Amino acid sequence: MKFICTAFLLLYGLNATADNLSHNSSLSGRITDRVSHEAIIGAIIYIPEFKIGTSTDTLGRYTFERLPPVTVLIEVSYVGYKTAIEKVDLSVVTRKDFMLEPNIAELNTIVVTGSSDAVELRRNPIPVVAINRKELEQKSYSNIIDAIADIPGLNAVSTGPNISKPFIHGLGYNRVLTLYDGVRQEGQQWGDEHGIEIDDNDIDRIEVVKGPASLMYGSDAIAGVVNLLPAPAIQEGKISGNINTVYQANNRLI
Repeated sequence: MKFICTAFLLLYGLNATADNLSHNSSLSGRITDRVSHEAIIGAIIYIPEFKIGTSTDTLGRYTFERLPPVTVLIEVSYVGYKTAIEKVDLSVVTRKDFMLEPNIAELNTIVVTGSSDAVELRRNPIPVVAINRKELEQKSYSNIIDAIADIPGLNAVSTGPNISKPFIHGLGYNRVLTLYDGVRQEGQQWGDEHGIEIDDNDIDRIEVVKGPASLMYGSDAIAGVVNLLPAPAIQEGKISGNINTVYQANNRLI
């Protein structure tokens, strides 16, 4: 009888654990202005761990469905407001409202390459430099590596207008790992005439890890990592885009 009871309790515990693992959570809330308390339309809510995002509707509301019940870092941003970053336990919280503070300067940049989890830049122990899309648009460059060549400790070795390779602290080629949204780009590491095979118009943010990162990324990251990140996903059913123009006086390129 004791054996039957023990077996029953064991099976019950396994079933409860399986039900908990298969459980999906949802998260919703409202984004408002901290001063006026008015709804912010089009604010971006992004979860770096899952690489998913959404935007608020005309009432400032947002919704995420089918999320695993874990603790995640949530980033809320909008032009003209300070970015809000907060950890949320999805196994407990189903509604989370954010109030954004008006601010011209952008602070607390999110980093996803410097550690195994998403953390704030100022709390990351590894030296990381983050460049957003606005900074890239203010630069003049012929390829994406030239755009970051002015970062201290990083240089670009070029063999042509579209071929540049990153060098960190004097090391390059197969000593610098290049990632695109977490996917390794190894073409530039071996050949002199192979550049970064990524469209620079698709890049929303660049994060450069300066220093040995082999324990996390492998032996080809002994000098550092250049992680190129596309723009976060927008809400399903919506279309977003932008138009950029470029003019170069040297050869009258438009």
